[in-house]
Amino acid sequence: MNSILIAEDEKLIRAGIRTMTERSGVPFREIFEAKNGEEALAILRKEPVDLLLTDIRMPKMDGIDLVRALHAEGYSPVIMAISGYDDFSYAVEMLRNGVSEYLLKPLERDKFKEALEKADALVHEKDRDLKDIEAELEAARQEKLRDFFATDARQGKPSEAIVADAKKYFTESRRTRRLQLVGTGKVEELNTEWHSFFEAARRGYVDGEEFIQELILDAKELADIYSGALSEEKKTRLLSLKESDILACGSLENLEETFMNFLIGMQRDSEALHEEPVRRKISLAIRYIEENYASDINMAVVSNYVSMNYSLFSYAFKQYTGENFVTYLKNIRLKKAKEMLETTDEKVLSIGAAVGYENSKHFMKLFKSEYGISPSEYRKNMQKAE
Repeated sequence: MNSILIAEDEKLIRAGIRTMTERSGVPFREIFEAKNGEEALAILRKEPVDLLLTDIRMPKMDGIDLVRALHAEGYSPVIMAISGYDDFSYAVEMLRNGVSEYLLKPLERDKFKEALEKADALVHEKDRDLKDIEAELEAARQEKLRDFFATDARQGKPSEAIVADAKKYFTESRRTRRLQLVGTGKVEELNTEWHSFFEAARRGYVDGEEFIQELILDAKELADIYSGALSEEKKTRLLSLKESDILACGSLENLEETFMNFLIGMQRDSEALHEEPVRRKISLAIRYIEENYASDINMAVVSNYVSMNYSLFSYAFKQYTGENFVTYLKNIRLKKAKEMLETTDEKVLSIGAAVGYENSKHFMKLFKSEYGISPSEYRKNMQKAE
């Protein structure tokens, strides 16, 4: 154990417990003392205590209230209660609140030593469990990072020259350049610069974690540079951006779309988004998607088809449809898949390919995520309903 806290209002008894602990042979680094529950809670808020030895009857805050307060604030040391009152109700209440041992005064040296050894074992078990959980969380995080920044293996390893060029996006001068484009109305330049920044990560030219930290830094500097022009909500979103928010976007493509929509929302001017021309272009884009959903299309293809800037198209598309491009395309494809499952005898894999998903596992995963059941189960349910 690293540390032990003794909470006891009587000084002599507290000293006796300390001496018995020191002579028990149970290893520890430090012992803290408190003469009531309030002092003990204050220490626990500052120090990572492994074991709490607490009396029940204490002034200001008794042992039972102390244990309740610990749980309410999220602290979880191993707890041993020591009381001079042989009252079953006290023991029940303490045990109900997670106390591992209930000892009566005066303490018997052998029983106390045995209780300390049990507590020490519990501390080590908790440490192992915590390390296992931390390891599992880190493994899950690394897997999510790999999926998020998955690159096409066919590209091969980038050359040193390409990597060196991509690294320039992490320099102060290049960061300043892309940040200062926001709010200037230079939409094409802004789109090109930021798209290239994301593209470097998409192609694996830069490390994923390094890219995330750079984007978080960019967000904070944007909040600082454009503080006077931002609403409190947007400023808070920029300042509070963290890795989990970024990974929650699901893919680098979704992240770029979300982030660029935010930037365009900051800097767009009235001339860039004339209502009727944009409405006509988005209508044309929707018709194109409905006619070509089964082919290998993406937002770059569609925005190019309607002759519209990538970032402006992304922003306008969501404004007019209420959904981002990726979600809109997915919903059309899955709706068509449902219709085919209901009206044809085509195999599930063929249906997935027919609506634009060459990867059958990806298709089935998306379908189940959207409707709660697999394509095969959906077809069976529809046949039963008939």
